[in-house]
Order: sequence, then C-alpha cells, then structure tokens
Amino acid sequence: MKRFSVMLLCSFLCLCCLAGCGGGTDKYGFYSQRTLKKNLIPDLPKIQTGSMGDANRFYFRSTQEEFDEYLQSVYEYLVGCSFEYFGYPTEVFSTFFGGAPKCYFAFGTELSDFQTNIDIPLAESNDIAGKHYFFVWGNQGVEEADGSRQIVNAKYLKIGCYFYEDHVSAYMDLKYALMDYTFFLPTDE
Repeated sequence: MKRFSVMLLCSFLCLCCLAGCGGGTDKYGFYSQRTLKKNLIPDLPKIQTGSMGDANRFYFRSTQEEFDEYLQSVYEYLVGCSFEYFGYPTEVFSTFFGGAPKCYFAFGTELSDFQTNIDIPLAESNDIAGKHYFFVWGNQGVEEADGSRQIVNAKYLKIGCYFYEDHVSAYMDLKYALMDYTFFLPTDE
C-alpha cells in the first residue's frame, strides 16, 4: 500500500510539473499572453506567422526588410518599457556544468549595442551569415554577494536571423527556465 501511495504521489507531482512547463501559444503560434506577462513584456509586437520550437524558441520566415522592421519595433518597444536595467551581455564568464551561463552585463543605448555572437543557435549550414541580438532587462534591483552584483530576476530576449537567397529564417528566444542565464554588473561599476 505504501508503494502504491508513493507511486501515486510521484505521478501526481510529475503531471503538475508537466502542466506548468509550457507557456503555450496564441492562436497564431506566437508566445502566449501569459508568457509575455511573465517576462514583463505584455505588449511585445506580435508575429502572426511562425511556429514554436523547443522550449521558448519561436521561428518565423520573412524578407530581410520585414525582419529589420520587426527588430526595430521590438527594440523601440523595449526602450519604451523604461526598465531599471536594460542592456546586453558582454561575455560569458562562467557556466554551471555546461548550462546556466553567467554573463557580464552592459547598459545599451542604441540597437547596434545589442548585436552579439553570444549563444547563437546553429544554422543548418554554419557558413550562412546572419544578424543576432540579445536584449536583457530587469526591474528588481541588484543582489550583492561575494563581491559580485547580480541583476535580480533578469529577463532576456534573443532574436536573430540567417540569410538565404530569397528569405531570412528568424528565431526568438525568451527566458523560460529557472536555471538559465544570470547577468552581473562588472565589479568596477
């Protein structure tokens, strides 16, 4: 009887965990309103054609001009949110067993500041050129410990594209896991 009770409890907990994993999507396959609110960006400009991939990665196709226009609208929206901390990672300085990267953070003042080569998803062919951006924001201050200053509960959005002959293949990643990127102010600031 004890074994059955333990198995039943474990099954229930697993189901609860699985039910809470996905943020879901809206009717067009874009991030759900719940996911956007959780990331403090409830009015992020939406894309009405695309598909959700693994975790919180959204894929879509467009022309180069459409991608650039969308990227600019995302940047303007994020700037308009007036986050306490708004910037980009400058480098990964540590990882926890190959995951949970720790990055240094710098404040950004123009779109080109956010262009990066940190953690770019692999394309089908590594020789395909692309553009990649990494936005980081937070409103809960900084936690100081052991001489480091971590931005508390920082959120992020990675967005980028790969160029093909007649289109671009684009992606977006939102923060989705507890053991995910953490961002630190350099100690000299």
